[in-house]
Amino acid sequence: MGRVNSAAVYQDASGPATAEELADVVRSYESRGAPARFRLTPLSPRATLPLLAAEGFRASRPVVVMTSDLRRAADVGGSPAVELASAAGVEWAETYLAAYDELDGRPRLELAEAAP
Repeated sequence: MGRVNSAAVYQDASGPATAEELADVVRSYESRGAPARFRLTPLSPRATLPLLAAEGFRASRPVVVMTSDLRRAADVGGSPAVELASAAGVEWAETYLAAYDELDGRPRLELAEAAP
């Protein structure tokens, strides 16, 4: 079994992550003899990147997210095997959250719901 290899940076009700909170993450990884890695997403506060850069972190291996307009794809031919909706419903969110643990699921759901 491996370790979680990165910490995702999100903004919660108290605001964006502070330099001290990021330092806590670094110390946690160091205490286990592992390098700290931070995963930034479109939902990460913009202030996070300068904080990490000031501590010597640099961007590497960006994640590529590919999308397609499903309305256009459905017009190509045949009937789609999915229902296209303008927003995720409660049932979809519950199904999505069931695939993740409590700590990881909610931020992932917020990211999925914020996607264009």
